[in-house]
Amino acid sequence: MGCHSARLALNSFFAPQGRSIVGDYKPQDLEVKWQQRWNQQRVFESEANPSKPKYYVLEMLPYPSGTLHMGHMRNYTIGDVVARVKRMQGYNVLHPMGWDAFGLPAENAAIKNQTHPRVWTNDNIAEFQRVLRRFGFSYDWRREISTCEPEYYRWNQWFFLRMLERGLAYRKKSRVNWCPKCCTVLANEQVVNGGYCWRHEDTLVEAREIEQWFLKTTAYAEQLLDDLKLLEGSWPERVITMQRNWIGKSIGAKVWFTVADFPGQKIEIFTTRIDTIYGSSALILAPNHPLAESLIAGADPAAHSQRAAKLALMKQSSVKMEDVATAEKDGFFTGRYAVNPFNNEKIPIWVGNFVLMEYGTGAIMAVPAHDERDFEFATKFGLPIPVVVEPPNDPNPQSPPQAAFTDYGVSVNSGPYSGLASADAIEKMAADADAAGFGKKETIFRLRDWGVSRQRFWGTPIPIIYCPNDGMVPVPDKDLPVVLPANPKLTGEGQSPLARPRFRQRQVSQVRRSRSPRNRHHGHLRRFLLVFLSLLRSAQRPGSLCQIQSRLLVSHRPVHRRHRTCHSPPHVLALLVQSHARHRPDFSPRARRSALHPRHGSQGWHRHVQIRRQRGRRPRYGRPLWR
Repeated sequence: MGCHSARLALNSFFAPQGRSIVGDYKPQDLEVKWQQRWNQQRVFESEANPSKPKYYVLEMLPYPSGTLHMGHMRNYTIGDVVARVKRMQGYNVLHPMGWDAFGLPAENAAIKNQTHPRVWTNDNIAEFQRVLRRFGFSYDWRREISTCEPEYYRWNQWFFLRMLERGLAYRKKSRVNWCPKCCTVLANEQVVNGGYCWRHEDTLVEAREIEQWFLKTTAYAEQLLDDLKLLEGSWPERVITMQRNWIGKSIGAKVWFTVADFPGQKIEIFTTRIDTIYGSSALILAPNHPLAESLIAGADPAAHSQRAAKLALMKQSSVKMEDVATAEKDGFFTGRYAVNPFNNEKIPIWVGNFVLMEYGTGAIMAVPAHDERDFEFATKFGLPIPVVVEPPNDPNPQSPPQAAFTDYGVSVNSGPYSGLASADAIEKMAADADAAGFGKKETIFRLRDWGVSRQRFWGTPIPIIYCPNDGMVPVPDKDLPVVLPANPKLTGEGQSPLARPRFRQRQVSQVRRSRSPRNRHHGHLRRFLLVFLSLLRSAQRPGSLCQIQSRLLVSHRPVHRRHRTCHSPPHVLALLVQSHARHRPDFSPRARRSALHPRHGSQGWHRHVQIRRQRGRRPRYGRPLWR
């Protein structure tokens, strides 16, 4: 039924003869009228009110590398409906908005349009805000945040330094996807068309080992897994399953195979099915396993160059973790053999493209009769397929097997363990390996420590100084934020502007005693590093960010409703992290009136930034640490 028909029906049913109760709908007039009234009466502003039940509605913060599209409007309309319904039901609703403003797409868009990423981003933010206000979404705009402003990302740096102090942030060499033209690390999804850069489709992505910053997420793997139980019944099951698989807990055993004719060298494998070890027909290493090169170097000099070339090619075209099951299996024999510690039989050592250093130990025992990927690999390269587990109800299975039997059953051809049920064999064999000193029970996680550094410009500068005498020196808290340079030369190619000599770090108090040159870290932190900080800051009452250390959150927390696309486990991780904080803010009149900085005036940072945007000027904050 159209609007006109509906209006006629309402008039005929409710109105007296000859009178109309529904006039013409003029959204340009009606929407503006009510939006003005909402603003005047501060309907959507949320204050602490213990007499009302609290409700925190949070949508995905938009990424302003472009303009709004229908996906944004769908997401924010759903959140707005929830916020309005809860407000009408008597809840004290907190409904903030902000901008996830850092990242590579914004930098690339700015380069393409020959402008500064800050200008490009702020212009898009202004357009985002204009459209969202015009739609009348029920946001408390006083709580607006923008992650590219120094007053925000100084707390990224502050959190990073606290993690560094507690041993939760560290540097190590890591194998990464590297675009030689972008001169930066690429995420797996940015490697397209069989190994090319998503921006430079004629540039082959290289696998390099470079120094990267990591956060020790593995220290919390068990806790994160346990806390998923708190979400059951209130979160979609597929999201919980996605997160549980991302953490990937596996209970099994580690076993050490000695390398024949290579004194003192052992290869460690992890398996959840130690009961199948008698059926191992090969050891298979990841292409970037630390022993791969040394094993092929001393095996067969005539075949060394061919094997080395094959290894280099496999390192270049490594398989992603999510594609392991479907990727075509490839590999080569190293010319070496390993000794199975249970029966002392020699088995060949191979290198395979489907074995990953990122999971387990970077080496597996291939048990083709009882693992589908191993079966595919053994069939392709003619490896033996010995059966060591049979179904309990099928004592005479087909020989040779036509497919891998991966379920539990009864052990056969397994020496003293033959006849045991799989579960019993696993327990006894793990205990015997531990007693003999060539293995031990172990629990591992698919979750890996989180690489958080990038080599481009538009992101939170890493607050670290490198000094030849003093080594790695954190920037003191009093010198935060370390701000981005004002007018970098951005090309999208070559090294990061943060690594160029003219942006050398100025001396700070901790390294003034050294007369040697000092260089600030020339990378930046990735966008998702402290995504939960947006949840904390959105919830905080407008005022001094300096009070965030002791007053992180409002009483509305935790987030009761959050809308976003369910494709990013780190976002779920962030929500799990923020769900435990129980700090309360300062709602005193003094805190509500406090400005971020004297130059910001009584209306605080948000109004200051808006004025600067209107004037087309870039705000300068903090103490610049650049030459």
